[in-house]
Amino acid sequence: MGKRRGKAKGQRKAAAARAVERPILDLSRVRQAIDALVHEAGSREVTWFGTVRESDGLIQVERIWVCAQKVSGASVDGILDLPDNLTDDEVQRVRYQGHSHVEMGVSPSGTDYESWAELVRLADAPFYFTVHNKRGEVSAHVGAPLPYGLPVAFTDKLAVRLLDESIVRWAQQEISSKLKPVQLLRPKAIKADLTRNGLRPFYNVDPLGDWANE
Repeated sequence: MGKRRGKAKGQRKAAAARAVERPILDLSRVRQAIDALVHEAGSREVTWFGTVRESDGLIQVERIWVCAQKVSGASVDGILDLPDNLTDDEVQRVRYQGHSHVEMGVSPSGTDYESWAELVRLADAPFYFTVHNKRGEVSAHVGAPLPYGLPVAFTDKLAVRLLDESIVRWAQQEISSKLKPVQLLRPKAIKADLTRNGLRPFYNVDPLGDWANE
């Protein structure tokens, strides 16, 4: 019994360690822009591209833009087009694409994987993808090229950051310092407390009184 508990504890620690090591796709800089695109597209899908900056397991999406595309409620057909004001450095970091699924779930379709594979081969480097819907759900994925003409390898083992860390820390501080939890009494406990003090439980009184009969 003790060995099984020790093994389970070790597995939980290993899982926690792997979770910490998961790369983080940081969308905090462009989240409002993405939300606006998904909302304004209405019942149509929309896709966008962006630049990323990688550092120690953090992939930050720095800017996004929309290319010309043909869209419907379940498909989008467009090509990667670069804005004129991109610097040479930014052109090398165009390795992000996001698109919406409107009201559907955010699991990638077979068509998604096919189009993503083309982008990975074009970039010949890891390319990052997100799928969004109007319910605020998001999934994140990365495709990496493999040698010798093998198929592109995809993984969804990415954590997504939607809020700036400084905002999260501020919220945590405000909650911990300003909110004092209290225990609410249940109605029966309130009634018993009022009765002990010789008071009539107010919630048994008809709030409309005689007005209800007029």
